[in-house]
This record gives sequence, structure tokens and C-alpha cells, in this order.
Amino acid sequence: MTNSSEQLKIQAIIKRLTPLADRQDKVAFESGVAEAHKRYGKKLFAAAFKELVENNDWVSSVSLSWLPQDTQEEFLSQANEMVAKELIKSGLRIEDHFRVSDNGIAFSNEAARFLASTGFPTPIPGNDSLMSLGLSRSSFVHPLTEQSLSDFGGKELEPSINSWGVASLLINFAMGWIDDEPTEKARESILSSIPTVAPTVDVSRLMERSRYDDRALLRLCGLLQEAFDNSANKAKNK
Repeated sequence: MTNSSEQLKIQAIIKRLTPLADRQDKVAFESGVAEAHKRYGKKLFAAAFKELVENNDWVSSVSLSWLPQDTQEEFLSQANEMVAKELIKSGLRIEDHFRVSDNGIAFSNEAARFLASTGFPTPIPGNDSLMSLGLSRSSFVHPLTEQSLSDFGGKELEPSINSWGVASLLINFAMGWIDDEPTEKARESILSSIPTVAPTVDVSRLMERSRYDDRALLRLCGLLQEAFDNSANKAKNK
């Protein structure tokens, strides 16, 4: 969601680049892209580029390879978000029907059929299940999670998990991946913790992307783990 000031900047980018695209002047267009990216930043530029792709056949046909890497990632993230929103509107539980992982994009059979019916370009073939693709959303555990036995003052050692495991568990509760219903307190904890280490991150957006995007999920867990460790270190130093 953009405010009126951001929307004006997005339209300024489009106004600057559209004549260059209409002339199909790749050199001038690339120069304009670099200038707009530097001046307005990746988020606003990616939003403007998305509109250009939708409305200009030449822009949609040129490769993204010459865009700055962070802008490529932002543009692709926005495109995936658009797909995810359409699937959610259709009533599909996004975790079960859409996955973005290191192996690419995957859809369930139901999602593939729905997108085809809406006029989206035909996606890659659907899958009977996404359970084995990417990170689990039935019970997410970060790869750096470790379990151990700890002495909490009792007669016997008790099992415990490190901060990666705690972060994973909180995400599971916040997303409803354990109890089927999201836990509001867990969500509020994530929303309040991450800004202490990453104040510019849109945490709500990152959480929504984490439902289907593996990289977003790992980043969410990493920021939360960092926040937990920082809080623990501050408590020790008091």
C-alpha cells in the first residue's frame, strides 16, 4: 500500500520512462532506469516498473537481467504477492497451494487451474501436494534449531531449544501452523520484536510473504532470532 506522496513519485518514474519505452530505446531506457532507481529507491522503482510491464509490451518483453539485483528481487516479490493475493481471494489456503523456494515457483493443481481460468499466463504444471517442496508450513523448524538438556534448578535435566527454535515456534503459532488458528499474542510479539533490530522492515508484509516464500520465512526467523539474542544480552549486562 502506497501513500499519496509515494504514488506521485511512482507516476513520475512512469512518466519519465514511458517515452523511452515507446521509442524502444534500450540504451536510454537503461540509463533512465539507473537514474530512477538511484533517486527513488528499489521499492518505489519496482512498483513503477510493475505498472510499465503491465502496460507496455516492449518493457514486458525485455529481460530483467540488467536491472539492479535488489530491484529484480523487489519486482519479483511484488509479482509473487500479486499471484498470492489472487489465490487467497479464491479461498485457497496459500501455504498449501503456492510455494516460492530455491527450486523456483510451484503451484498445486487447484492453484494452477484457478490461475489459468483468470487469464494468467499458464504457470508451471501443478502438483498433487507441496508438502515436500521447500520449507514445511505444517511445523516450521529453522535449520539452525538445536535441542539440548539444560539444568533449570530441578532434580533432572530438562529439554530446551536455542533461540532459533524459539523463533521458529513463535512463527508457527503466529501463522496458525500448529493450532490451525493464528495466535494474536505471538503475532504481536513478532511485530514488536523485529523493529528493535530492523526498524525499516515492513514486518506485516514479511510475515504475509513468509506464508509461501521460503526466503522470506528464513529472513523473518533470522530477524526474530536476532531480536531475541539482543534482548537476552541486554538482560545479562544489566
